[in-house]
Amino acid sequence: MEYSSNIEETTNYPSLGRNGDWAGSVGCLGAVACNVTMNDLFGNGRMIPGTGVILAPAPNQTGQDPFGLGPMLETGNSNGSFYYAAAASGGVTAPTAMTQVFLNSVIDKQPLEQAVAAGRIHHNGQPDVVFHEPNTDQSVLQSLTSQGHGLQQADILGRVQAIYCPRGVDNINYGCQAKADPRGNGIALVLQAPTPTQ
Repeated sequence: MEYSSNIEETTNYPSLGRNGDWAGSVGCLGAVACNVTMNDLFGNGRMIPGTGVILAPAPNQTGQDPFGLGPMLETGNSNGSFYYAAAASGGVTAPTAMTQVFLNSVIDKQPLEQAVAAGRIHHNGQPDVVFHEPNTDQSVLQSLTSQGHGLQQADILGRVQAIYCPRGVDNINYGCQAKADPRGNGIALVLQAPTPTQ
C-alpha cells in the first residue's frame, strides 16, 4: 500500500498580533490561523486571461474538496485571551498532525519546537494500518503493534505551523513560542515588543 499526503497543494499559517494591532486580526483576539489550497499543483493549470490569476479545480461532486483543512485556535473561555494557534497541510493527515502537535505542547507540556518535530502517526480507518514517520517513538509503535494494528512507515505525515503562549497573549513577552515545521520550508518568529524608555 502506497501513501501520499498532497502537501504541496496547500499552505498554512497562524499569525498573532499583540492588542489586535494589525488589520488581519480585527475581531479575532489578535490571532488568525489559515489554510489555503489550490487543490492541485498550480490549480487546474488555467489562468484567467489578462489577470495572472490561476484557477483552482472545481470541488468534487459532493461540493467539497478532498483535503483536510481546519485551522485551530485556543482562547480563554472567561477572559478571551489567546493561547494557541495552528494550521496544517498534508491532505487527510493534516488534522491528525495538528492534533498531535497540540496534545504534545499544550497537554504534555513539551516545548513547541519538540512537539512540532516529534514523529507522527496517522490512521485512515480502512485498512487497519497505522502510518508512522521514521522518527516516531518506538514505545508508541510497540503499543500499537501489541493492540493488533498493522504499521507502515511514511516519509511525512503533515506539516504544522504553530504559535503557543502558555500564559496567554497578555504575557506575550513571557514565553510565547512559534515554530515552523522542519518538514517544510517555513519560518517562525516571535518579535518582542520594545521596552518603553523613560
